Amino acid sequence: MNKRSPIRLVSMTLMLVALMGFVASPTAAAVGPPVPPIQAGLARVWFLQLFMPEETLATPIISANGTPIAQSQLGGAFFHDFPPGTYTFTVPSYGVDAGQAQTVQLVEGAQTYLEVQSLRSWESAGDSSQRDTLYVREISPVWAEKYFPMLTYFGPR
Repeated sequence: MNKRSPIRLVSMTLMLVALMGFVASPTAAAVGPPVPPIQAGLARVWFLQLFMPEETLATPIISANGTPIAQSQLGGAFFHDFPPGTYTFTVPSYGVDAGQAQTVQLVEGAQTYLEVQSLRSWESAGDSSQRDTLYVREISPVWAEKYFPMLTYFGPR
């Protein structure tokens, strides 16, 4: 066997790892300045969904007052700016439970953080089959900041 083979293999592996780092999407926390400021007369709503494959792989359409806004992204975060007012945010769900929608009062210049959550165990068909029961829930800015480093930033929607 050629003595250079292990060195070549290590070199190629390091180059591949380096290239993968350049291709990866930025996290929501790493985006920083490119996030535009909230325009006058608008409020910002951030939508987050943690990647928890053991819980759900669903990426439901998020609606505000019955109007589709955008599709949620597993392991992702994006925002949408709205005029101030009262909005009820929903996602379609196989299972039906209380508290699946989130109603919020949006104030000009403020940011609200909503998380798409799943509780598969709510709707089950016997011991082996479970279906998605999805929720939209408001979370505190403190929790949102903790989640951002784990999420891919998808920009405005």
